[in-house]
Amino acid sequence: MWKSDRPSVQSERIQGNAIAAVLRTTAIHEAAWRLTQLPPPRTAMLPVNQRAKRQVHLNISHPALHSVSHTAGSHIEGLATVTWDALVTVRETLNQAIEHEQALTLDDALFLALQQVKTDANRDIATRLAQVEKTVTRTPEAVLPALVLAAKWYDNAARETDITRRNAVNHPGFIPVKPLRVPAR
Repeated sequence: MWKSDRPSVQSERIQGNAIAAVLRTTAIHEAAWRLTQLPPPRTAMLPVNQRAKRQVHLNISHPALHSVSHTAGSHIEGLATVTWDALVTVRETLNQAIEHEQALTLDDALFLALQQVKTDANRDIATRLAQVEKTVTRTPEAVLPALVLAAKWYDNAARETDITRRNAVNHPGFIPVKPLRVPAR
């Protein structure tokens, strides 16, 4: 906005910037809320009461967010297991979005609320990362059963489900010769 602009143009730009800020903070809020709705890692052995404590509590006070309802879409269905790589990508993307919005905001309360969301989201992701196994890409040298691959790669044939579950294998007796995502250890 230029000082030489007409007052109506200045007002229009101020309102346009405010609407853009509301949309960006709403998107950040929605992303952080969706993060809390991710299914817990399958390797997690936390009691139910501790899982409830891990939820990120968002407390952003913004006029546009007062009307947001969390009842619609409160259950995410059909999600695959949450992977290490996906969590790291979500963390980096969310942190970049929050930092960008913090650089643009002039409201101290909104800045602090965004910082709290960032802290809570990073804490939630760190907890999830501690419970998720890091994965690597491995390619079998021949078409083999998952049982044989698990015994060969991990010295534990019982880990065949780690291979089949992560890679949507049609039949565990015939693992194709293609790159597979498997646990690093």
